[in-house]
Amino acid sequence: MAMTGFNPELVNSTINRVSQSYENLNNVLVDSMQNKIINGLSDKWACNVAVEFFNNFTQVYNQFLNETDNTFDSIYNSISSAGQAWANSTETSYVPPRFSTFHKKVNSSCIQENIGGVRGIDREQANSVAAILPVLASSASTICASLEAAVQNSGFLGDGQEESLVAKIKSISSNLNKIVEDVNTQFRSAVDNTVSAYGDLAGEVSRAFAGQE
Repeated sequence: MAMTGFNPELVNSTINRVSQSYENLNNVLVDSMQNKIINGLSDKWACNVAVEFFNNFTQVYNQFLNETDNTFDSIYNSISSAGQAWANSTETSYVPPRFSTFHKKVNSSCIQENIGGVRGIDREQANSVAAILPVLASSASTICASLEAAVQNSGFLGDGQEESLVAKIKSISSNLNKIVEDVNTQFRSAVDNTVSAYGDLAGEVSRAFAGQE
């Protein structure tokens, strides 16, 4: 890092990009996943297959969320440490902006074995909800790409640090894409099993759900 004259705004700007990217990513990975996918299927799919599917999904997905939190903690620590080292080299006092992860999870308690005695799936509507998954993954990849650019253009990280941080950011996207790929395959199989057992109820699940409200 061949730089002189400590520039706290430069360091703070990069850390703020990390914070904003993390918040945006949580909106996609947690809030949208919970509200659009899990909650979105709760009135369209109700049976033991659905409960088992989502129990397995949330276990895997929440582990991914935990790993993502750890990755962002590591990114923040690396950038703030580099900024502190730069400040120390110029004998400048510096305190980096604070950052903390949310440790939010998704849950599938809204998925039921039956709704008013009705078991099965509204297949077409459920497939429409599942089609949102790759859209969420694409949004997350866009956020990660923006953060990669911020790290690469920071101007105060060493080449080795930049490469390490970019690799960590890329791992978030690749891990999410793998989960989405696996979930899509498992979802199709689970839906086929549900239709085989109960038929395509074509709106009956939604109507039963609406009758409980």
